[in-house]
Amino acid sequence: MTDYELTFITAHLLEQHEDFLLDNFDCITGLDHAGRSFVTITAPGRDAVEAAKAMHIRLMQGGITVQSLEFDLVSRGEIAKRLALTPQAVGNYIRGDRKATDDDFPSVFSDAAGGVWMWADVIEWARAVGVGTDRAPTLRYPRRADVEEFNACLRRDYDVDYSRRQTTDLTFTTQGMGIRMMSTWREVVSQVTEDSARFSVGHLIKGPETPMIFGLDLRNVEIYDDGRHEDVDV
Repeated sequence: MTDYELTFITAHLLEQHEDFLLDNFDCITGLDHAGRSFVTITAPGRDAVEAAKAMHIRLMQGGITVQSLEFDLVSRGEIAKRLALTPQAVGNYIRGDRKATDDDFPSVFSDAAGGVWMWADVIEWARAVGVGTDRAPTLRYPRRADVEEFNACLRRDYDVDYSRRQTTDLTFTTQGMGIRMMSTWREVVSQVTEDSARFSVGHLIKGPETPMIFGLDLRNVEIYDDGRHEDVDV
């Protein structure tokens, strides 16, 4: 497992949410420049998307609504600060005037405001070429594709068709991820093992015969509904 630093944009954090975070995690909360609540937190996973999905579930246990996973974007000044370099040195690396190796500086994420870069790309480059000071050498960060994949899952999972309400007992296994399910749909966990959970679901969303719950890739799904049992091939 690898530790990933993740920043989630959330709905407004109430006092009980802050207490839950303080009691359970080493994290940072606050408001971003747009006035949105955020939580910066470390989560383990085999990759960044798995780590984000697992942490999303844990945050929901505390009643926290995750709205998106944030892009960790850095300006030239922020790069200099995080790597303990001078702004002039960063500018030289970006322009290619100064090179530690043949590895080029990462491509810019956006040219706005003088340019911003994904921190994951910058720190991977810095570690590869031995530039700057790495204050957290064991941490990894989500790349652009990771953020986009998680947010796509999040949008899909929140697209609820409330006309298809039913109460269903569900037993499923995932691909090696421990489950602790509690959500805005009021699932009630009755059995939990390392890779499976059985619970009652107030709203079960089924796409074309594919159950998806908060971005988890479900396998071996069994549905128990009014005494009936059926296996769902996913």
